[in-house]
Amino acid sequence: MIVVMAYGYARRAGHVDPDLTGKPFGSPEMMKAMQDMSAAFEDDMTQALIPFVDSHFRTIADRDHRAMAGLSMGGMQTFQVTFDHLELFSYIAGFSGAAGQMVLGNRALDPKTDLNGALADPASFERRVHLLWLGVGTEEPARMRDGINGCMRRSTMPTSSTCSTSRLEPRTSGRPGAAT
Repeated sequence: MIVVMAYGYARRAGHVDPDLTGKPFGSPEMMKAMQDMSAAFEDDMTQALIPFVDSHFRTIADRDHRAMAGLSMGGMQTFQVTFDHLELFSYIAGFSGAAGQMVLGNRALDPKTDLNGALADPASFERRVHLLWLGVGTEEPARMRDGINGCMRRSTMPTSSTCSTSRLEPRTSGRPGAAT
């Protein structure tokens, strides 16, 4: 197994970052900057990184032997990249990933059109994706629970897909200085 941890804040060569001073999260300018960064990351992953790894290391260079997983922003990028490129990936995992916020804005995920329509046909999705694992805590913001996770709970997604929600309780005993 080869694990590659790519830098998620991708920029295209010569790109000048916009001045987002004073722009709130979710503003049109902020969303455009995030979409541009995500598109650059997706291109870097699919057009440069995967071909480089497959040409320089002993890999089984096919979708049946390739996975992508990510935490938080990496989870969001995982969903975007893998669902746009099911020809490259068959194992997908997201840990607290805000699936779909940049695609959806303030609306519910439409499985027929969003995420490249990857969720439109659950039977086809099950044949193509060997594992889809989602982990989202119940205490996390709604945007992290509502995207793909919410769509899967409302649909007839395959049994090989797993959604997990849990509430993690802080551990207080057994640590020096912890309250008991």
